[in-house]
Amino acid sequence: MNDHLLTYKEFLGSIEVSIEDNCLYGQLQYIADTISYEATSVAELQQAFEEAVDDYITTCQELGKPVQRPFQGSLLIPVAPDLHCQIAIQARKEKLSLEDFVRKTLEARVGWTERSELQH
Repeated sequence: MNDHLLTYKEFLGSIEVSIEDNCLYGQLQYIADTISYEATSVAELQQAFEEAVDDYITTCQELGKPVQRPFQGSLLIPVAPDLHCQIAIQARKEKLSLEDFVRKTLEARVGWTERSELQH
């Protein structure tokens, strides 16, 4: 799996190489629609990606369709009941709500240092 991603307006795009076609290509990630782009250089790929994002947003607006954002800021994670219990116990020991405990644990795991305002 490729760890490099393009970013623009909260969207992420993959970077792939086609040796056969002598080009770079990618798709918008983490949305249901399939939006592709391609180019022959990294700079051109970034530009093609940004144009694809802008076209996607414009097309959605023209069709009256909501723009699907890749991340809404909310996770639903099924866990085993025993694990759920242990997480709740640990959160209580740390005098945190379950949500705050899980959020802080995830932030620590990925090295997240900047916190943006949460929208509930």
